[in-house]
Amino acid sequence: YTALSATASISGYYRFAIEGAHHFNPRHRLAYRIEARSLPTRIWGLDYNSSLDNPRGRYTSKKYHGWVDYRYNFTRHIFISATADYQYIEATNIDYTASAVIAQRIKKVYGAGIGTALGIDTRNSEINAQRGIYFCIEAMLRPSILGNISHDLWRASTTFDYYQPLWRGGMLAVDIYGEYHSAGTPWLLRANLGSDYRMRGYYPGRFNGECMATA
Repeated sequence: YTALSATASISGYYRFAIEGAHHFNPRHRLAYRIEARSLPTRIWGLDYNSSLDNPRGRYTSKKYHGWVDYRYNFTRHIFISATADYQYIEATNIDYTASAVIAQRIKKVYGAGIGTALGIDTRNSEINAQRGIYFCIEAMLRPSILGNISHDLWRASTTFDYYQPLWRGGMLAVDIYGEYHSAGTPWLLRANLGSDYRMRGYYPGRFNGECMATA
């Protein structure tokens, strides 16, 4: 499939994206996403305690991201994948409160990354699963020579999903996720709690850090 999407609001938010996934046969899959986004957002702090107590500041997050992933299935349910991406992230329109939080930290990050993943997928559907499990371990390296970062960075993540029908129209779904970043990762690249996919009750980015676990 290939999907095009465009969203805009009077607050100044916009997002344009093209994404898709294509199965060449049962063993080969290519997925991709190209995205441009501008998001007026808020920030409280850059660690847990300050994010609890500080007043909120405002800034605009601009992001341009390209991502491609090739997956090879060893068997029906076991796969390995190779990933490459390039992203540009910048904080602009920073107000006084946010400026005090960010201080002298980097406000623009760009560069490429390469990664790999190994997983098991027994779900009956990738998009609307009703039974099965999904377990995946991913790792990505961002070499300093491919961007404006001062040293090499790495990120690792683990995902475990479980789906079990309970009755007609009822289903149990479990999602356990962990994300880990190397020390010194710029705040713009850190894990952020709250998104359309996980922990939606939290304002996106209210809590951020080098490690995150959700269930």
